[in-house]
Amino acid sequence: MAELHQAPTSLCCCRKSLPVSGGPFAGDKQPSASPGPRVSRGPLVDVASVSNFRCFQLCHLHLDLKLNFAVKEMSGWLVLDLVPVQPAVCTLVLDSHPSLLIHSIDCKVPEDGQEAPVSLTYRVDPFTDYGSSLSISLPSGTVKPGRRIQITIRYTTTDGPAIWWLDSELTCGQSCPLVFTQGHSVCNRSFFPCFDTPAVKSTYTAAVRVPEGMTVLMSASQSSYSKQDRIFHFSMEFPVPSYLVALVAGQLEHADLGPRSRVWAEPCLLSCAVKKLGGSVEHWLDVAEDLFGPYLWGRCDIVFLP
Repeated sequence: MAELHQAPTSLCCCRKSLPVSGGPFAGDKQPSASPGPRVSRGPLVDVASVSNFRCFQLCHLHLDLKLNFAVKEMSGWLVLDLVPVQPAVCTLVLDSHPSLLIHSIDCKVPEDGQEAPVSLTYRVDPFTDYGSSLSISLPSGTVKPGRRIQITIRYTTTDGPAIWWLDSELTCGQSCPLVFTQGHSVCNRSFFPCFDTPAVKSTYTAAVRVPEGMTVLMSASQSSYSKQDRIFHFSMEFPVPSYLVALVAGQLEHADLGPRSRVWAEPCLLSCAVKKLGGSVEHWLDVAEDLFGPYLWGRCDIVFLP
């Protein structure tokens, strides 16, 4: 987080200011600050996000995705349940990425009993070397403070910085490909358009379709699997920032480490994972609870990657 009038000259993907070329060295003496009148400071903003997240309350987001390992592609749609909190908001600005292809965007106002969604116009503009801005024009007259709107974005994403596709040859078993996401700290904008800032937290649900024999895991508190449709369903009941939405899919099996801990890995790695983590995770949870209070997430699942 940084102040509005103190945007850094350069910023890396971890939101850390990079040293300015030609600036003072660490060993140089800095002039002492002279006392003076107190300067009023502007509102805090997240300089790594181009989104107008202060104009909306994000109540919930839903992802519906199909994973295509042959072409290394995720396609589907994102649904955002939003409540405008400021008057005269005519544009929704989200963090996005050049690797993310937008197909269409529409809007519904559930309180109006509107059945047919309204198609929206949008524009994608450059922002930084790690993302772009997605500006969506909202329908005039229907967007009012306190009235919930539902935005659906249909899109495809491939090889963005948050998504790691591994061919079969790069896995331990070398028989099945694997994909996982890593959103920290500003990379999940290449996974799905979002308010990519820790200032915004929401619950989320997801439905993920994969080829037969694949297992999907997400950073969610509840999960289920429909064998008939080959769809994995997930629900996170605790509000989390966008960068904590994570996914992994591949040939994965699990073993319980304790009453509330479990490890997932490829079959050929599972015994090694159990040997390495057995007896440790429950101890970690006990120590964490002594420091910070009860563990709220139910079970702690750990994934061993190739």
